[in-house]
Amino acid sequence: MYATVNDQRGRRVSLLVLDRSGHWQQVEGPRSLRGVSETLMLHPSRADLRAYGQAAACSPELRQTPRRLIALKVEYRELTFDPERFTVTNTLKESVRLAPCH
Repeated sequence: MYATVNDQRGRRVSLLVLDRSGHWQQVEGPRSLRGVSETLMLHPSRADLRAYGQAAACSPELRQTPRRLIALKVEYRELTFDPERFTVTNTLKESVRLAPCH
């Protein structure tokens, strides 16, 4: 009765920034790159995650954040549902760390 569909509903691309206090905080990606992040959920690759992170780091939207940026991280995660246990597992599949844009 249930089918597993491999689409972007179970995939997430997150953008995180490392602030001066040493904490990673998730931030919303630049609106101008929203289509790119949605495409990454369908066809993620390390090179594409890196390119997305570099574009986000240099975007005017992210550079205006009030926190001082030390580093940026792009994470690709997959969510899987176990119907027998009724649990969802959030698995980190790929992570790319980048320096801020200068």
